[in-house]
Amino acid sequence: MNRTKKTDWQEGFSLLEVLISIAIFTTALLGVSVMLISTIKGNSVSMHLSGATQLASKQVEEIMLMDYADLKDMDHDGLSGLDDKDVMTADMIHLRTKAGGASKEYNIFINVAEDLPVQDTKTIRVILLWEDAGRAKQTVFEFVRTLGE
Repeated sequence: MNRTKKTDWQEGFSLLEVLISIAIFTTALLGVSVMLISTIKGNSVSMHLSGATQLASKQVEEIMLMDYADLKDMDHDGLSGLDDKDVMTADMIHLRTKAGGASKEYNIFINVAEDLPVQDTKTIRVILLWEDAGRAKQTVFEFVRTLGE
């Protein structure tokens, strides 16, 4: 009779070792997926903010090309009206404007305060509003035009 001699060590992995390694691998994979989702959301927010900034810059350039006399504080609310984000109170409005190829819609409110900070100057504030994941977002550009520009 030919008997094989058994050794003290076993070949392969036990079921318990396999289950523990699967649990460790799954935990690591969940961590990586959370980071991936966070990165995708961050990229989306960055894209919309870039689009809003680009749109606001374009609006500022258009305002700079306007005649000084055409920039008016329509409701004569001065400094207190620079933050107007309402269709009824803002001095100039562009609703549902799209930036570039993005599908996001932006509302643009332009407010003017005359003789601020000094005589013969106009402070202009461009406010862009949009929604991202149900939350209101905004970016604001402010600059001063002088009579001689």
